[in-house]
Amino acid sequence: MVSASRSPPSGTIDTHVHMNPFWWLKDGARATLKEHSSNFEQKPTLARNPDEFVAYLDSQDIAMAATINYVAPGMGYTHAVNEWAADYRDLHLDRILV
Repeated sequence: MVSASRSPPSGTIDTHVHMNPFWWLKDGARATLKEHSSNFEQKPTLARNPDEFVAYLDSQDIAMAATINYVAPGMGYTHAVNEWAADYRDLHLDRILV
């Protein structure tokens, strides 16, 4: 648990970062995201490795990121996605919010 006495981060906080286990996507959903999303191939890499995501945040001068996920069975995301997101966040509590 994060201490309540912790100082707020200095710098930019990105409050809308879609971070999901992209490898769970059903084929049709994956194809749509690939077609309409710039740099889609980078996203699964960052989702598999929170350390790389934090390095990416550093490269963009982002102090913290609030990640967004969602339950969407039609896309392949069950309620288990929420546990995945919490586990992902827990590896960098100082930089990743859910």
